Amino acid sequence: MISLPRAKQGDFHIDKLVKYEHIFVVDPDGDAYYHFPHIYVDFSDGFSGSFEYLTVVKGHNEKINITDEWVRIDFFSQALANGPKPIVLCKDKAITLDNNTLKGHLEYKCDAETLYAIDDRFEKLNVRDIITISGTSDAMARYLKVTHIQKTTLGEYLRYHPNPFVARRFATQQVGREVSDGEALTIVEVSSAHPHEWE
Repeated sequence: MISLPRAKQGDFHIDKLVKYEHIFVVDPDGDAYYHFPHIYVDFSDGFSGSFEYLTVVKGHNEKINITDEWVRIDFFSQALANGPKPIVLCKDKAITLDNNTLKGHLEYKCDAETLYAIDDRFEKLNVRDIITISGTSDAMARYLKVTHIQKTTLGEYLRYHPNPFVARRFATQQVGREVSDGEALTIVEVSSAHPHEWE
């Protein structure tokens, strides 16, 4: 199972120029999900050019143009060949969050989606585990999906973080004291999860 930290993830974009004569239909109202005009084009030969680029989290969606210096490497093929690892609801792996981080999750704030520890509280977690947040009721249980786990120093982690000041503040808040750049941390990236994902 390959998992990349958010700071090293990106999106691959292909922008294409549409020939006016290849536009079949323009729907001015859009659909139930996207309420803006939709343009329907013949994809077989309806473009007169294209431009490819990457956007990465580093530098707040920094844009990187794809040039001849870039080469494609075999990175995901083995993971894709093995198929997806099933999502597992781990009822015995509930975690306790500090009050500010818990509040962030209850309010669905993305700032609370990275957990920091200098002890072994996250030792039993694995990528794709679904865990419950202690202190949430059975009727309104909140779940987190583990998307990445790494052990590194705070200084090394901050080198790739798009907002190191905020990351340092959250690490200090969750650990309960200042963390030096050379101090080892377990860093767990999570996202909100919902029962329909595993039921």
